[in-house]
Amino acid sequence: MVRKKFDITLDEVKAGMITADYITGLNEKGQLITVVKPNSKLSELTIERMHRYNVKNITIFEDEKFTSQILLKTRTNHPKEDKEDKQTFQMTPLMQMVLEMEIDVPPVKNLMEDDLKEEAVTEIRTLFDIAKTDGDMTTAYRVVKELNNVVNYLVDTISSESNAVVHITDLKSYDEYTYHHSLSVAVLAIAIGQGLGIDSDKLKKLGNCAIMHDIGKTKVPLELINKPGRLTKEEFDIVKQHANNGRSFLERCDIGDFELWAAVAHHHEKVDGSGYPKGLKGDEIPLFSQIISIGDVYDAVTSYRAYRLPMSPADAIELVMSEIGRSFDYDIVNVFVGKLELYPVNSIVQLSDKRLAIVVENTNSMRPIVRTLDNGVLLDLMGLNNLNLIITEVMNLREIAKEFK
Repeated sequence: MVRKKFDITLDEVKAGMITADYITGLNEKGQLITVVKPNSKLSELTIERMHRYNVKNITIFEDEKFTSQILLKTRTNHPKEDKEDKQTFQMTPLMQMVLEMEIDVPPVKNLMEDDLKEEAVTEIRTLFDIAKTDGDMTTAYRVVKELNNVVNYLVDTISSESNAVVHITDLKSYDEYTYHHSLSVAVLAIAIGQGLGIDSDKLKKLGNCAIMHDIGKTKVPLELINKPGRLTKEEFDIVKQHANNGRSFLERCDIGDFELWAAVAHHHEKVDGSGYPKGLKGDEIPLFSQIISIGDVYDAVTSYRAYRLPMSPADAIELVMSEIGRSFDYDIVNVFVGKLELYPVNSIVQLSDKRLAIVVENTNSMRPIVRTLDNGVLLDLMGLNNLNLIITEVMNLREIAKEFK
């Protein structure tokens, strides 16, 4: 039996409704993005998200609890059938080509489900807004408690297996950079800390430090944070104040302890002493700060910003490694590189010569061994004859198939 659908305005949306179609909005890049997928049960959080992305209308399935007589009277003339669900999503020729190959690629197991990630981002945004306006501290303490729960979840998930890795889909989001960045850095920091053998309680503290590392930026003018060109010395001096601003806010409001405050204050120190605010060197820099600084740089350069395109994950890793001895400690970077899974086995990738290939072995995290899909040739991307080839795109085949079949 075909379920009836109804178009409603966002003002008519209520928590508990079930979406019948893709709900799209615009991100900060001006691109059309999927805000909510079909067959999703709406929550207050997802409704708030739809408002943020200027969604005007959505399509829901008929439900006795929500479909009032008014809705039935005004909308039953235009029921939709399930077969129309796919029309709002744009499939590229490359996606179509991969789908037609009908290759069974195991799903990537992300560390966080989308709902938990969005809840965490909402809480981070709330805390940062309070820091910006010196707002309600009762709410701030509640948010900190909720973020503790998120960090505990991440620590438990990452610690559940000794060789846990972070996939790039755990990190990337083009919208709400500041808040997603804080969460991504926390994921990376916890993974690095686990690789360094830090115990569970310390990992939880590290995760909280990472989530709050940039909270002092709320006091920096937005035009400086987003300035496309090089900052003047005077402007950079203002931006550098965010490290101490963050520490001052957390200390003044009695959020965390000295270890957290120090980690936030010194996450821009460099091992050669050229960082700020104190110019600390080597082991003078708190370990948590050293870990956070690597995740901070990696996620920053691989994220889209209004004034520049993102760096590829592989290039970003090369950048981090090039800073060993100047910005970063060798041992920490070594663990970091081992914790990133850029190209999981059985993932479909596009090469720089436009060929599609499947990853068959990824001992070298940046230059895996792949098998081309057109003729089945094995290519070791570390081989001398293949060093000119790079991976330009990773295809999430299972997600594509789920959306179009």
